[in-house]
Order: sequence, then structure tokens, then C-alpha cells
Amino acid sequence: MNPELLEAARALGENLHQSEPAKAYLKAKAVIYADQQLTEQETNMLRIYRALVQRQQNGEQLSNQEVQEYNQLRGDVQRNTLIRSRDSALSTLKSLVSAVGNEITNQLGVDFTKLALAPEN
Repeated sequence: MNPELLEAARALGENLHQSEPAKAYLKAKAVIYADQQLTEQETNMLRIYRALVQRQQNGEQLSNQEVQEYNQLRGDVQRNTLIRSRDSALSTLKSLVSAVGNEITNQLGVDFTKLALAPEN
């Protein structure tokens, strides 16, 4: 690969990493990881979600109680101010990365996102 292109990609990555949205996201994420109880609660919610989805995909009918219990747990997690802060920061970061991808697409004249996600040959 072209060394200049590699250097430009590295510089772009570094600039994105040093951006305020990235810093805000990483800080919010670190705050959550420092709260062991909250981290365990979110991990448990995701584990239950995957198990419920797997059971549904296997043709099993979930009880209303199971769904309600999961929805209660998800609501508790999503209402947490630290989780909300992290998710908001992630949304802002995703918007920045999307805007950068769109600008690259405009400059190159090809769909950068599609190009970046294409498997290597």
C-alpha cells in the first residue's frame, strides 16, 4: 500500500482519537467500567438478551413474565445517568465518524464506507 496513504490514514485515526467526541466517549466508558455493579448489571442484561434471542431463534415461545423482566432490567440500565451519558457520547462520536466518512466519499468520488468494509482480495 502507498506509504503516503498509510500515513494519512494513521493521522486521520489519531486525529479522530484525539477529538473531543472520542475523549468524551472514552471518559464516559471508563466511568462505567469503574462502577463494578453497573458494569455487571449491563453485562447481565446483555447476556439475558442474547439468551432470549437465541431461544426465540430456536422456535421457543418466551413467556410474558420473561419479556417483562427483561424489559424492566433493560429500562433500569438505560435510565442510569452514566449509561445515558456514555450512549450519548457514543452517538456523538458516531456522527463525527459518519461525517468524516461522507467527506472522504465526496473527496474520492467513491463510497468510502462501502470501500472500507469490502473484504480484502
